[in-house]
Amino acid sequence: MRQLLQTISSAILSMSALNAVPAYANINAAQGYSADDLSINQICEADEFENFFAAFISMGEEQKRFYGRQVQIESIIIDQRGNPQMTSNVVAGRDFQYFPIAMMDNYFVLSDAGRINYADGLPDTIPSSEGKEPVFVEFDVDQGSNGIWAVSWTSVEYDGVVGPDDGDSLGTKISSGKHGAGIINFAKSGKCWELTRVNYISPE
Repeated sequence: MRQLLQTISSAILSMSALNAVPAYANINAAQGYSADDLSINQICEADEFENFFAAFISMGEEQKRFYGRQVQIESIIIDQRGNPQMTSNVVAGRDFQYFPIAMMDNYFVLSDAGRINYADGLPDTIPSSEGKEPVFVEFDVDQGSNGIWAVSWTSVEYDGVVGPDDGDSLGTKISSGKHGAGIINFAKSGKCWELTRVNYISPE
């Protein structure tokens, strides 16, 4: 499964005409970010996409300010035989509610929307995951030659075994992609960026 997810992710990057240049390698689940650390205006003025994205995740409803007029949503479902099935939709930015990553304390986790299997299309409402165990996320950030930024994310699991000197460690990673993966695209808009495309790879 993991190899299949990696293959599909590589294919999607190729389709997006992105010449990946590592910009912020492997931000892991234990490296959270507070939007209060820097103002978003300062981040945009400094042209620091990596910091912008980390702050963007922390914004909650304020994220909507950085949605494009339209957002393309692609869903790839891996069926029980390991075959990918892809659907694509375009929604108005004002109606977009499917961003897959959120913040929990100092960790990146799957949002309520990131936990959904999109085999039956886009739901009108997002079910709450309150009370469920968090699913942690790590991601890589790459910039294409066309100015599009791609954030490749994947769900990860840890064993939770930590020692007294491990700080905020979640333990040893034991799985990657089991609860989904995908790619998020942002394009330059004025002095900042806007969300243009979200891709989900959800094992069925």
